[in-house]
Amino acid sequence: MTATADGAVVVNLGPVVDAVKQQLVSRGLTFASNIPQVSTTITVFQSSDIAKAQRWTRWFDHAATWLPWIALLVAAAAVGVAPRGSRRRAVVIVASALAVAMIALGLGVTIGRAVYLGAVPAHVLPTHAAAAVFDAVVQPLRTTLRFVLVCALIVALATFLVGPSGAAQAVRDGFMWLVGRASGGRAGDTTREPRPWEVWIARYALVLTVVLIALGGLVLVFWHYPTGAVAFWIALVVVVLVVAVQVLAAPGRRAALAAKEDGTPTTLSA
Repeated sequence: MTATADGAVVVNLGPVVDAVKQQLVSRGLTFASNIPQVSTTITVFQSSDIAKAQRWTRWFDHAATWLPWIALLVAAAAVGVAPRGSRRRAVVIVASALAVAMIALGLGVTIGRAVYLGAVPAHVLPTHAAAAVFDAVVQPLRTTLRFVLVCALIVALATFLVGPSGAAQAVRDGFMWLVGRASGGRAGDTTREPRPWEVWIARYALVLTVVLIALGGLVLVFWHYPTGAVAFWIALVVVVLVVAVQVLAAPGRRAALAAKEDGTPTTLSA
């Protein structure tokens, strides 16, 4: 499918016929080799705005290469310049703003689709054909915005859950209670002496959290065409594991705090 200088979008049937002819010959239908060459073109639709649309498309294509990286740098800068003690809140705000932007973009695509279908005359291009063309063009954009939306929501939620707020602490306490019930009281109990592996988890809780988040990010990066559902399930697993690290580190952390208050040495302060 190509666009001509006079604004017509045409389909050349020659390559299509050649491909079909080769398939027929390869399947033993040798008479298909006698099919003559075809150079017929079919005009799908014609509009004087095609050239303008192509210019805008090229501009957006170039901008799309740099805008995501610029957005990431701006987001990182916003978190970096936040006052100490407020950076966790800044991450939640930035991720929430990104999620709102993706929702707005999705609404814009939906509204643009309706405007586009209403602007294309039925005698130029049938409505169902125009809808198919639009959907084929914006499908990668829809997939990407859903993926970014899910990632932004998960980042905001995970950052909130590891914070010191009362609501986050209540969620962690509820998770700890579930872990304790599921393990018969063997895990999540902060009133007993911590086991050696719980002390180790408490000591390296931050490192483990960073590693889990990095591994989740690597899985998303190397996943072939990740969808919103893929991002959701990967992020959900990461969030559960991060909260689990916090729960399992609770006995060791409590012992370290108690030892600090008593002034006795602790293996956590290495």
